[in-house]
Amino acid sequence: MDRVLTSLKFQALTVALNLKADTLQARDLDRLLDLAVLVVPPGHPVVRAIVGFHGKVLDAAGDPAALTALADDLLTYIDAANMPETPDQDRRDIYG
Repeated sequence: MDRVLTSLKFQALTVALNLKADTLQARDLDRLLDLAVLVVPPGHPVVRAIVGFHGKVLDAAGDPAALTALADDLLTYIDAANMPETPDQDRRDIYG
């Protein structure tokens, strides 16, 4: 499963960067959605993010500023999703 998620995150990274560069093709966006929905279990946070991203990109078609902002949001999400979970993150004496 880790390899599948890594592959999905790299595909999302590619789509986001192509969107920022205004070189994204519709088939690449659809391929990302297909990969997310068909390969990863439903309800996974990465899948929810990609499904939401796909819909927002379709809604913002023709607005370069909005598309760039969406690409930045997806890049930020992928960066955060790659962060390891902090051990003992539920400890109130350390984290308050």
